[in-house]
Amino acid sequence: MNQSLFKLHRQFILNKDYATLKTFSDVPTLRSFPLIGHSYLFFPGGKYKAERLTEAFIDISKRLGSIFKLNLGGSNMLITLDPDHTQILFRNEGPKPERPPFPALLHYRKKTFHSSGVVPGNGDEWFKLRQGVTPLLKIQLIAAYKSEQEDIAKTFVHYIKTYRDENNILNDLYSHLLKFTIEETEEIVKASIDFMDGLYTTLMEPPVWKMWKTNGYKKLESSHSTVHSYAQYVKNPEDFKNSQPYMYSLLSNNNLSLEDKIMLAIEVFLGGIDATATTAAFTLYYLARNPEIQEIARTILSLNSALSKNENYFTQAHKYHPQRFVKETRENIHKFASLPFGHGLRILDFAGDSDVGMVFRMNRIPDRPINIKFTNTNH
Repeated sequence: MNQSLFKLHRQFILNKDYATLKTFSDVPTLRSFPLIGHSYLFFPGGKYKAERLTEAFIDISKRLGSIFKLNLGGSNMLITLDPDHTQILFRNEGPKPERPPFPALLHYRKKTFHSSGVVPGNGDEWFKLRQGVTPLLKIQLIAAYKSEQEDIAKTFVHYIKTYRDENNILNDLYSHLLKFTIEETEEIVKASIDFMDGLYTTLMEPPVWKMWKTNGYKKLESSHSTVHSYAQYVKNPEDFKNSQPYMYSLLSNNNLSLEDKIMLAIEVFLGGIDATATTAAFTLYYLARNPEIQEIARTILSLNSALSKNENYFTQAHKYHPQRFVKETRENIHKFASLPFGHGLRILDFAGDSDVGMVFRMNRIPDRPINIKFTNTNH
């Protein structure tokens, strides 16, 4: 059992009245077996599915209580579904919090690239590498990408208009969003999906990959190798000085080795793909299933009839003067000061016949295609 578990059970492995401290061995658990621990619960034909980890933990908590322990992927895990415990945990974790180490990924990276990166690491090495992604937390750096993000959003709106079917439905929204979060070749798209799948599979399965390569380990290895083959050419910070402030900050960091920099670039790249596509897909899905929330989102009113009579935007605004819109005599008018036919997409409808749930691929992703009907109110 690692240090974080010792600290944790000293803090809050308590009974209901918080009067008697228990040992780690007293924490309730299910039957386990040598080598595989509790992984058998998630084997094919087992009680639970690995991709439905949330539902599995909720079910186990009904049997064992809000705090229990499991051995998954060769690691002892203390699991709590009590927010009071969560509060204690995060307030006492210190500057170097320990997380599940993703041992297969750590093993592969150390052996192949001599760098662990932030995701599978812990301790001093993690703390050192974590400084490399600190700039991502600065508002100034995020703001530098604002105009590019707006351009991408506008492009995606146009993309939706183009690729809707005859019923205005964009099928499998998540797959389309992945294209916009990556903007790379199909090879990279597949590698990013395989990486998340392999990472989760090797975490949940017994650590037999130490002796021979499991399918999950092979998927992790090949996908990582594909992405690394692209990222290894990212070396010169001056190439990014004016266009990519984060990459410039990362590559200019003299406290990191070149391989560390490449590894961090890969992690930011892969982490952003899945999280961005999933968040956008489910946001649109929930909006489509809840039209009353769509209405609330549009309580903001830009009164076009008032704007079109405003002298700040039109010369002699109250005068009937259609020549102001004719090409040869056109006035310099704000593009959004007069929109007689409206602008953009307005209404979302869910086009599926059953609810969409979530499955784990490190991040939670849709468990089936999300088909959204985009109704254009322009005429």
